[in-house]
Amino acid sequence: KNKKKKKNRKKKKKKRKKKKKKKKKKKKKKKKKKKKKKKRGRGGTGGRHFLEYLTSNCPGQ
Repeated sequence: KNKKKKKNRKKKKKKRKKKKKKKKKKKKKKKKKKKKKKKRGRGGTGGRHFLEYLTSNCPGQ
């Protein structure tokens, strides 16, 4: 007699799917604009062209 042997079949475990975590969007911080400080007490041409500044009779020349 050719009796087939019953195989001891193990129950397959179902794989559980992992839940994907949603990434939180980072809020962008608004950059504050820096106010430019006017440089005071600096010698210089005072807004005139350089040659005008040289030729003018200002104290210290």
